[in-house]
Amino acid sequence: MLEADARVRLVGIVDVDADARAKAAARYGSDRVTADYTATLAKTSPDAVVVSTPNQTHCEVALHALEVRAHVLCEKPLSIRMSDARAMEQAARSSGRILKLGANHHFFPAVVEARRLMKTGTLGGFLSAEVAVGHGRLATLPGWLRDPTMSGGGTLIDNGSHAVLLACKLFEASGSTATRAGCELQMKNGVDVLAKGFVEDAQGRRIDIRSTWIGSEGYEFHVVIRGEEGVLTIPDPGTLMRDDRALPVHEGFSWALDTADFVRAIVDGDSPEVGVGDAMRCMSVIMALYESAARGEHVVIP
Repeated sequence: MLEADARVRLVGIVDVDADARAKAAARYGSDRVTADYTATLAKTSPDAVVVSTPNQTHCEVALHALEVRAHVLCEKPLSIRMSDARAMEQAARSSGRILKLGANHHFFPAVVEARRLMKTGTLGGFLSAEVAVGHGRLATLPGWLRDPTMSGGGTLIDNGSHAVLLACKLFEASGSTATRAGCELQMKNGVDVLAKGFVEDAQGRRIDIRSTWIGSEGYEFHVVIRGEEGVLTIPDPGTLMRDDRALPVHEGFSWALDTADFVRAIVDGDSPEVGVGDAMRCMSVIMALYESAARGEHVVIP
């Protein structure tokens, strides 16, 4: 997506996998492809870096990029530990550079329009919501993603990050924030493969969250938003229903919209739609959900 943006010039690609490097070299030229990100950062002095590596490496790579004063788009989750996430946040603020969380679900056409309708008040007061994401591709996931020491968890910190961010943004659109969480996990081989939880604000308004790696083969994305004046349903990324009526949504490829927002924020000296504050809030909620599952009780979100 970034290479198609006229405002972007690709200066380097880093991958520790030899096959991936070979494919990248064939497409972009071997002079721009390496296995050493520190050397590439020193050689190219990039304006921006995309961190799309195994979760446990996000902090290390992002900190190096921020140290050379590059803006960073980091794939979700921001990190696997709150301490690392705080270090990343501090580095971004100290350097005056953008630290954006990869959040393509935030840019699903139906989600964009649903948030707009909430902000304009056409649904009346927000009452509750449900967010479900997932798939049934557990057996084919990369090995590192199924290793909690490398990934930080399972479905909850993986595709569940999208559900949590959406919940946070729904509360934000209603002028509120999540203050309490509860969660139950189904485990397999030491990793969560199904998460069922909720977040709640101080007024008791609740958003139920579900993420899975053991669902149907296709990708599941389903949202219900209840307001005093009606109900919005998102049965798939491009479809928005109000009660039983389909609403128009703007077309767009969410990955392209996500990266374009990153570029826009850099060029305009503005904030991205999903910035470091959103990333930190998302991390806090995810960790609270894991804490709730471990303790077997509802917990307060810091």
